[in-house]
Amino acid sequence: MLFISPAKLADALKSKYSCIGKIEITKNYPSRLQLDVQAKEPVVKIEGTSLAVTEDGYIVEDVKDAERPILFPPPNVKMASGEKVTDLTVAFAIHLAAQLLKSDFLPANIRIISPQEIAVYNQQSAVAIFTAKEEVTNQVDSLQQVISKSKIDSAKIAKIDLRFDKPVISYK
Repeated sequence: MLFISPAKLADALKSKYSCIGKIEITKNYPSRLQLDVQAKEPVVKIEGTSLAVTEDGYIVEDVKDAERPILFPPPNVKMASGEKVTDLTVAFAIHLAAQLLKSDFLPANIRIISPQEIAVYNQQSAVAIFTAKEEVTNQVDSLQQVISKSKIDSAKIAKIDLRFDKPVISYK
């Protein structure tokens, strides 16, 4: 008990159980270990299944009926519980969804248009088009700036295209 390294034990548990997000190990002398474990939360739900995907790409069963964006993966991508997403476009879309959940543009549906283009629809049925050729954070920051500048008339925005150097906005 005295010779257990909390860092090594945490690494061993994380490598064995992929669902562990955060773990804290505290030694309570003389004979106790306290483990505080937080599971990874899914970011998106896969359309037509009971599966969801965590931010790091692991596919899990979606046990909660929480509101999550729905991902429409390409038909050739097969997903099964316990596996990790290997398709680069789907992985980009998942990372994009995680970043968008922290912004003012709350995604409802995520559709992969092509291997390089992702369309994200929000609850007000506005669409933002992203490209996998650019960094996710830069595109989300640009989207956030467009939304903050147009707070007054945000209901009138139909489409924000972020594939170019400067966002292209289409109004209803």
